[in-house]
Amino acid sequence: MKKTLLILIGLFLVITVTGCGSEKTLTCTTNSKGTNMNAYGKWELVFKDDKLKNTKLTATFKDITITDIDKYWDSYKKQFTEQNKPVEEKGYKRYVKSDDKKHEFSVIIEVDYNKISKDIMKKYSIEDYKNRSYKAIKKEIKSSVDGIKCEG
Repeated sequence: MKKTLLILIGLFLVITVTGCGSEKTLTCTTNSKGTNMNAYGKWELVFKDDKLKNTKLTATFKDITITDIDKYWDSYKKQFTEQNKPVEEKGYKRYVKSDDKKHEFSVIIEVDYNKISKDIMKKYSIEDYKNRSYKAIKKEIKSSVDGIKCEG
């Protein structure tokens, strides 16, 4: 689970780039089948006037097939939340959501490029792609992530 999360976050960091004229949203999705659960990634990149305005990554882990999941759910949820502690700094936010009935975890990362500083970008390994076009970013995403689907 930790390895899958790191891969999704790494992909998010690769994808966190810039954009196009007026306001336009690029939405990309991917999924990864695991042994005991599946991971689903969704990236929403909002562009305004050919500049990346903000991004939101949601990495969701669900379809858990562990025997007696109800018995161990609270322990899994606690471990997952501790591994992905909430963070909120100017222009950067990371938090966890879980659904006890569906046995799902999500890590959400939001970046506001109008507010985030270069120091915070460096701290969380977010590259500054503000000078790239929407078209270039979309092309890079599609060529760097196998099986990713993008609309926008």
